[in-house]
Amino acid sequence: MKTIICIPGLGGRANLFNKYKGSFPGFNIKTLDVIAWQEAQAKVDQMLADETEGVIFFCSCYGAQFALRAMEKYPVKTEALIVVEPFFMEFVWWRKIGYFLNNLVLLIIRGTHAIGLGRSKFKEVDYNMVEKQPLFFQPFYDISHQGSKDYFEKLKDIATFKLPPKVETKTLFIFSPRGFMRGLKKRARLQKIFINGDYIELGPNSHTIVTLAFQDITTAIKKWIGENLK
Repeated sequence: MKTIICIPGLGGRANLFNKYKGSFPGFNIKTLDVIAWQEAQAKVDQMLADETEGVIFFCSCYGAQFALRAMEKYPVKTEALIVVEPFFMEFVWWRKIGYFLNNLVLLIIRGTHAIGLGRSKFKEVDYNMVEKQPLFFQPFYDISHQGSKDYFEKLKDIATFKLPPKVETKTLFIFSPRGFMRGLKKRARLQKIFINGDYIELGPNSHTIVTLAFQDITTAIKKWIGENLK
């Protein structure tokens, strides 16, 4: 039985993929939390190393970075990569500004943690509320159920991550019209790197995997797998 490894984005919670577990019969669905990113990367690497058949990665946004790094270590073990609403910081003009500001905030947060002022209690978040808010509200939902140090460490990882010059793995990118990858120029740059990629856009008013209709995503992925994988 082939495995689909599901990797969430900055929200970090594996339960984002719970509703998909019954949607792909014949596949073993594995999920993981992404809170402390170095620990999460080690888990992804080990999950891929343990597989004997080709794996499909199913990622939300930031989760694609973990898949790509694991794929670089074990290039023959990945059959396909599926990314819903990707975000790669090297595609945005404010990358250096964001990196500087994030490092400044992270320096302060590391200091507060060092003297024992880090949060220890976190609340559960209803991500159904995200679809009722603009895109820039999502970070407030994401950070409410994880440590601020972990969150800003992940932002630093995003700011320093560099895509490989070429990815030959079969890839499906699912864009949303109000997401990070708006604009033909960004998508054209992505096509030059993921040379065996397919690119579709879903949802008239969506901006993340949360706001994209579950059934639309599931139908698109099933169709693509049926047409492209053995």
